[in-house]
Amino acid sequence: MRALVFLIGIILVAPLLAQEVYRWVDDDGHLHYSDRPREGAETVELSKAQTFSAPPLATSPAEPDAGERFKYDKIFIARPDDEETIWNTGNQVDVSLTLSPRLRRGDKLMWYVDGQLQSNVSTRSTSATLSDIWRGTHQLVAEVQDINGNSLNRSSPVTFEYRMTSALSPLNNAANPPPVVGPVGGGP
Repeated sequence: MRALVFLIGIILVAPLLAQEVYRWVDDDGHLHYSDRPREGAETVELSKAQTFSAPPLATSPAEPDAGERFKYDKIFIARPDDEETIWNTGNQVDVSLTLSPRLRRGDKLMWYVDGQLQSNVSTRSTSATLSDIWRGTHQLVAEVQDINGNSLNRSSPVTFEYRMTSALSPLNNAANPPPVVGPVGGGP
């Protein structure tokens, strides 16, 4: 078995080295191969290795040429509206993006709130639910990046305000009035 593996190795490597290969049988009947001639060895004729040249890859219409930098024509945040006030959504905000042409394979969407990347959302969908949005004014930006992380286009920023009804609000107290306390003692 070792002789077969060795033979295959020599057959594969020999054409690369452009040397002759010699074969002989020793006194015990074992077959040997070598790149050095030996008394009683015969030269092995090796055929050229089969090669294959692949055809050039066809480029997809959606893929840019190597020298051309692809850019999305349209990218803007459709939701929330600029200057929108969002109330009581459990610290979550639904966002969506209009993108043209559609997102190419390998490209990804990145969402930034107040300059911080939102890493817990899908990078392949034009809509998402952002979590951990707290009271206050926030700025939202979306960016499309290529497979290497290079920015292909970025949306204009959208400013929104997130508000929550206060637990101390009189409206909350009217919905849940305090219990009525009766007179202390046993009565008249």
